[in-house]
Formats: sequence, structure tokens, C-alpha cells
Amino acid sequence: MEPDEYVVLLLSDSNLPTGGFIASGGLESYFSHGFMGGQKTVVAKSLDFCEHFLHNYVSSVLPYSDAAFNIANQYLDGHVDRQTAIDRLAALDWRQHTLLLNHVGRRASMIQGSAILALYARSAGP
Repeated sequence: MEPDEYVVLLLSDSNLPTGGFIASGGLESYFSHGFMGGQKTVVAKSLDFCEHFLHNYVSSVLPYSDAAFNIANQYLDGHVDRQTAIDRLAALDWRQHTLLLNHVGRRASMIQGSAILALYARSAGP
């Protein structure tokens, strides 16, 4: 297997500790708080949940993912040095951290981030 293929498989692994799979993205909470009841079918309510989840994801996560991708590309293209890229990523991480308004979310985010970084570091090889 080519190294590039391995990296793609690693990044696309659904078992990575990203939180969405583990926490179902909030679907269990949505159900337990009674939002799945009422006149609509379970399918319609599930689609409502997916729509709300995706709107939230697009507004809260995608801008940071896009910014991190752009910082990495600037470094890889030689437009910024390594330390500048690291500083920009750290500032971006801090901004995202400040938006997590409770200690449970912050702790989960830090644990998941540490776990995924450790996994990638161990998987990269020498």
C-alpha cells in the first residue's frame, strides 16, 4: 500500500476518536428530551434532527476546519514558516476553545483532540 493511500484510509476511519460516533452527535439527547414524539413520524423527526445538526456543524465547526486547512496549505506552499503556522493554529484552537461554554464540552474536546493527535502521531511512522 502506498503511503498516501494509508493516510487517506487512516483519516477516513469511522472509529477515530472524533466524538460524533461516540456521542451520536446529540441524537440520544434529542430523543430523551422528547423531541422525537408528536405527530410527525420517526423518519421525519430524524430528518429534522439531521437538518438542525448539519446547520449547527456548518456554522460552528466548518469555519475552523477551513481555516486550519488554509493555514496548513500556506505552510506547505512555503508562504509561511513552520512557527508562524503553529502560532496561527494555536490561536485558532484557542478561539474555538473559548466558544465551548461549559467545562464538559471543553474537557471532551481536549480529550478527543489529544487522542486523535496521539493516534496520528503514532500512525505516521518514522
